[in-house]
Amino acid sequence: MISLPNNIKALSVLCALASIVNAFDVEPYPTFRFRPYAELTAAQKAAAIKLKYTEATWNQPGAAGIEYLSWWYYLDTESDYYDWDGDGNYYEPPNDPGFLAAAQTLGFVGDTAEDVWDCWQTHYYYYDWADMVKYDLASSWEALGWYEARWDGPDTTKPDTDSKGYNQLSNAQKTAASTLCYTEKIWNYKVLPFCSDKTGTVNGQSCHYFSLDISRCFADPSGANWKHCPNTCGACDWDLSPVPAPVSAPVAAPVAAPVSSPVSNQATCKDDCNFTFRLNNFEKDVGCRWIKKNPKQVDKRKNGYCSDPNIAAKCPATCNEQCANTPGFSYILQWNGNNAGCNWLLKNNSKRIARMAKYCPTVGDKCVSSCGSC
Repeated sequence: MISLPNNIKALSVLCALASIVNAFDVEPYPTFRFRPYAELTAAQKAAAIKLKYTEATWNQPGAAGIEYLSWWYYLDTESDYYDWDGDGNYYEPPNDPGFLAAAQTLGFVGDTAEDVWDCWQTHYYYYDWADMVKYDLASSWEALGWYEARWDGPDTTKPDTDSKGYNQLSNAQKTAASTLCYTEKIWNYKVLPFCSDKTGTVNGQSCHYFSLDISRCFADPSGANWKHCPNTCGACDWDLSPVPAPVSAPVAAPVAAPVSSPVSNQATCKDDCNFTFRLNNFEKDVGCRWIKKNPKQVDKRKNGYCSDPNIAAKCPATCNEQCANTPGFSYILQWNGNNAGCNWLLKNNSKRIARMAKYCPTVGDKCVSSCGSC
């Protein structure tokens, strides 16, 4: 997990709130973000392009790189991380980043803009664990199997929830995911459009009430609660007919991870950086690196794509478990004397090539997957 400098940390947290009760306290629910790209106005499409979205990444929340950094990173950064001015220099102070104007055009406006962005766009991914504790988010991540050493390092293992579909989570875990602005569609990495909750109340309660405890969605045997709040309750694809609904969503069978064949040496664990493949959900070609681009989606993407023999053969560092990094391995960074793990090599997109060139000659036998990545 990337740590923010202290001055940015103070700005990146939810400034207006002393603590966070639930994602649905972050008002309003950003329906503007979950409109399909085709429904955006010309100005909104131009704003989306300014933020480095494509039609495909806009229609698949969680796919765009801009959704992994906090609101204040873009407003108070010292580097041109996304090369806003297009000059190829990622390290200069941005002259006219245009982030705020583009975000406002898309609907991120007013006093809630930062709150909505950090929750619904980033799910607090850029916060460190100390901020999670301070703003009452840690318990939600803990319910999903995360803890400080896992989030900030050096523990590189992942909780079992990381590879589970939404309907494999317990109701308590679904409630925790809701606090972090994950709905069933967002958690399962689905493509727009998403369903919407109805306005008003059901059984005297708003959808916010059900988001505080997802088990409440199923308290009414008629299914009235989840039919009124399908987005909150994870029931977008359920049968909305008058027939009484089941008490819980059907549990999807876990997808087995692809079986990897042994590899003989580190040289075999090199992804083909010229190789591309077509995504299942829409017409977009990506390379091996896309599978590991979102750390919290790695297992789901591996399960979905590494079972393809052609992809597995071209992306061994990504797909082959025999090419895995050595668990718990760390080394000393030359510039500051701190310990770093293998995943650090790939954390900063603009610096990963330089980091790999500098450190992989000495740590490549331990960081096989990271050093074999594109």
